[in-house]
Amino acid sequence: MARHDSQAATQLALQLQDDKQRSRALSGIATSIARDDPAQAVSLLPNITDPANLKQALQTIAGQWYRSDPAAALRWASSLPAGVGRDSAIVTMTMNFDDIGRRELELIDSIADPQSRTNARQMAILRLARTDQVSALRMLEEMDIPEDKKAKYREKIRK
Repeated sequence: MARHDSQAATQLALQLQDDKQRSRALSGIATSIARDDPAQAVSLLPNITDPANLKQALQTIAGQWYRSDPAAALRWASSLPAGVGRDSAIVTMTMNFDDIGRRELELIDSIADPQSRTNARQMAILRLARTDQVSALRMLEEMDIPEDKKAKYREKIRK
């Protein structure tokens, strides 16, 4: 129903009394419409109060939106308030980066959680290595990670 009439599905979901059920339903609607109408999917986020459902919706919207309109998705992610949701959205987008520019690096560097930031940078480097090994190796050398980890990533990049 959500794909065919997302507004009717949203109205029904908003009438659910149980918070967890309402969040799950709205997350499902947001997930199903994210590819075709990311702005509408985003408009549902304030009504998703369950953290797990919110994180799932954010990740799906981020991935779908980035694949269809990277510039708009990056602007949206940049506008999210700091926290786990924003970090999750950015990490999800890094899985889709084919080219790493200044804007993408700034977004990755804005991830609050140090481990998530490191993981996102590593994913971005591996994605970049598919098309530009030299730039990927340069980014790797700039990372503040132990030398043994760098060595493992150098091997992956050169394959």
